[in-house]
Amino acid sequence: MSTTTLIRAFFFFLFILHLMVCFYSTFGKTLSYNNNNNNNNNNTMIPSNSSSPSSNISDFLNIVAISIVNDLPPQSGSLIFTAIDFSSPVSLEPGKPFVQVTNTQVKFAYFQLDPFDPKCCSIARYDPKVDAGHRDVFWSVRKDGPYHSWDNRNWRRTTTWGKC
Repeated sequence: MSTTTLIRAFFFFLFILHLMVCFYSTFGKTLSYNNNNNNNNNNTMIPSNSSSPSSNISDFLNIVAISIVNDLPPQSGSLIFTAIDFSSPVSLEPGKPFVQVTNTQVKFAYFQLDPFDPKCCSIARYDPKVDAGHRDVFWSVRKDGPYHSWDNRNWRRTTTWGKC
């Protein structure tokens, strides 16, 4: 193989890598799934890797993992999660995290609790002004409102439930 061919292949590889980075940075391919493990512990969440060194590729691609878990008491009724970047509302089962890997643009969420005595609240599930520099953002929805964390250990309530 000639040197010219190797140089062309190298630049083609760099070009493809550049296109991938631009695509993910611009469109923020969203991968959402429910972690359906059979653990009945209502505090189950995906552990944070915030104590480990930062991933260069996730920083380079501007991606973040957002985890939302329903930590309401068992008889609290249904918890519905709605977001503008989802085609339909998501029902959050108690103790089962809903995880989304997405870009680092502002992401809002709207929660509705119990359709018979509705209570609602909204949050910025990812806000670059608040969450920049954190690969993982955790939310725990509780009886007194949603709580925010970057390490899945230290929690801060951001708002309370209000009437819909």
